[in-house]
Amino acid sequence: NYCNMKECCGDYCSYCFENHRNKDMMKEEQFKQIIDKCYHNHIRNYGDETLLVNLFGGEPFTNWKLIEYALKYSKEQNYNIEYGVTTNLIHLTDHMIDVIEEYELGLLVSIDGIRDIHNRNRSNSYDLVKNNIQRLVERGLKHLIEVRMTVMPSDVDYLLESIQSIVDMGIVNIAPVPVSDTKWLETDYERFKFNLSNVWDWIIQIYNNNENKQNITIDKTFIEKTDNQNNKKSSVFFYLVPAMTLGIVFLIIKKGV
Repeated sequence: NYCNMKECCGDYCSYCFENHRNKDMMKEEQFKQIIDKCYHNHIRNYGDETLLVNLFGGEPFTNWKLIEYALKYSKEQNYNIEYGVTTNLIHLTDHMIDVIEEYELGLLVSIDGIRDIHNRNRSNSYDLVKNNIQRLVERGLKHLIEVRMTVMPSDVDYLLESIQSIVDMGIVNIAPVPVSDTKWLETDYERFKFNLSNVWDWIIQIYNNNENKQNITIDKTFIEKTDNQNNKKSSVFFYLVPAMTLGIVFLIIKKGV
């Protein structure tokens, strides 16, 4: 379940799908009505199963007051809700870190790989975001962080280097996501597949190193393909699934219409 806290952002990413960029913000009363209804519907359909809610935007941290209200209100109501936030992590403050720690607030942080790529895509914000990641890691909160790495066709050859740069920050949960509203050529798919196999080989080397084992998780990624001749769309899924008990990673390529 996604809840849009604010529509504008300030990062001006080159591939952003939010074209309107207005300054509308959700208010506390609006959120209360939405979360009450969602939670009661969830209970009716799924019983006491945890409700997962992702706070989205725009940039949710620019409406931090509402995020804090959401966490406190849900706790007061004894709602079984697990919150996460999708964020560029530009606006992080010490108070926010305190709240993130108190509520175990999950963070999906946008980092587009190595410095040059990230700065080109995301308004030269790499050093600031990297520093804020480090502040969270130093507080012992890296388990709450997953990085979302948007991948452009022009950048697939830097996939391994980009993932390694994020692991060097102390983050081992990474979701490389090919941008979906840019044209991908057949050669781009093949390059992406090849570079993912390099990531696979690198992770296997880490798992097989008894002195430096790390549980690195690369989420499934997909690219939407269009068959112009038959006017059909399909998704190419690339899975990297860690299996720590076997010390191996399985790479599966799956195509589906």
